[in-house]
Amino acid sequence: MSLWGGAERPWPTIFRGIIQGDVMDFQVLSRMLMAKTAYEDRDYLVISIADPGQREHHDEYIHVHIPESPRRLGVMELDFHDIDEPLGDYTLMSEEQARQVVEWIQDFAPKDDEKWPLIVAHCEAGLCRSSGMAAALSKHWNGSDDFFWDEQQSGFLPNKWVYE
Repeated sequence: MSLWGGAERPWPTIFRGIIQGDVMDFQVLSRMLMAKTAYEDRDYLVISIADPGQREHHDEYIHVHIPESPRRLGVMELDFHDIDEPLGDYTLMSEEQARQVVEWIQDFAPKDDEKWPLIVAHCEAGLCRSSGMAAALSKHWNGSDDFFWDEQQSGFLPNKWVYE
């Protein structure tokens, strides 16, 4: 018996390429892939999502590492659990954090004909929190979030609390 109540769910391949939008491009990564990723061909911002307390770990299998790069314009660190409704002592993403993300990205608005920096969002698996964040930001700036919600195409399972 599987978690889905029947036959084993075929897990789709998770899309790790750049999702191009009319205004802004996104990439959704896991913590492990983020630790190996730095761009040399374009400016980018990193939204780093971790569980509360995870950043203090020095164990290489838990620690959040974001490589240095001259093209990396900034990193915003957010700490909250991967839940989509209140649950005991677990921490949900707050409205204040959501507002801070939008204002922070707006600080990097392009001048004249420049292109917006790539937005790279990562969480532990690069599946729920980071894709929820990228979907919300894509809806805000590009007017569309369809790719993120198409599980067969993207493989993502956007966290609905983060998205809303």
